[in-house]
Amino acid sequence: MAVDIEQRPLKVTIIGAGIAGLTAALALRKQGHEVTVIERSRFAVETGAAMHMAPNATALLEWMDVRPSEVGGTLLRQMRRFDANGNLLHTKEFGPEDRSHWQTEWYLVHRVDLHNKLKSEATSTTRDGVPVQLHLACKVTDIDLHNATVTLEDGRTFNGDLLLGADGLHSFTRKQIVGEIQPYAVGKSCMRWLVSKETLLADPRTDRASIETPGAFVEWSAPDRRLVAYPCGDDKIMNMCAFAPSSEFQDPENVSIDVEYNTSGNMNLMLRAFKNFCPAVQAAMENSGDSLKIWDMYDMKTLPKWCEGSSAIIGDAAHPFQPL
Repeated sequence: MAVDIEQRPLKVTIIGAGIAGLTAALALRKQGHEVTVIERSRFAVETGAAMHMAPNATALLEWMDVRPSEVGGTLLRQMRRFDANGNLLHTKEFGPEDRSHWQTEWYLVHRVDLHNKLKSEATSTTRDGVPVQLHLACKVTDIDLHNATVTLEDGRTFNGDLLLGADGLHSFTRKQIVGEIQPYAVGKSCMRWLVSKETLLADPRTDRASIETPGAFVEWSAPDRRLVAYPCGDDKIMNMCAFAPSSEFQDPENVSIDVEYNTSGNMNLMLRAFKNFCPAVQAAMENSGDSLKIWDMYDMKTLPKWCEGSSAIIGDAAHPFQPL
């Protein structure tokens, strides 16, 4: 006999506890559903760069009672673009007239701060509804797409009405839904790091106007490479992203065709790739410290579908994309 799911909450299993997985979990919990999240890592060492919360994203977070301003979110107030020599090409102020067209604010947020907030809110016992059940260090070995069943390496199974695969770029769930369509490297990589504004401003080569301006997104660019910088952490920390051809960032002593998100970067290779850029860029890179990471850029063919049976994929599992 069929069960009328309109009369009870859905039981939802989500594979992956990144930004997409936890956001989906919190949204479903807010609507009264029972959610279980399965994550392969232990969250022992969480790192990451900053990210944009454009007004449409901010509006969704605020609907879930997650406010970027409470996790160090910095308002985007200005964009400044330079060429490789440090000549100012364009400035755009986001004043009251621009902001009046937005449904809410545009924030720049440290990914870890947002992730921690989503995790805390989803699993909190003080919110309405049943807390999200979060299981760490779980390796998925099998999925029944039509019955929304997940089997783990240790033999445990999770059953529900709906299964969401938020398991990232190398998604196990996607493979079950669409087969062998895989993401591919596009030949571009990013070196990224976080550095305090105080550290940058202590270096005389720093472009002080760009760093001191509150909420300024800054870019120095050449045709095939660029450095992007913008603040987070209550406007005290700069998120730096240096994009260049992967071949120039490849460490010959650590050759890999699959550079993971938290692989350590090589400052000397980065400085060599940007040797013709202005002193302000050199200063930013030389102050990268121990936080420097390298991250390969990927793309993927458009998938024929995102759903099968009682299962679907979301986030990078469904549509990885490169930073603009």
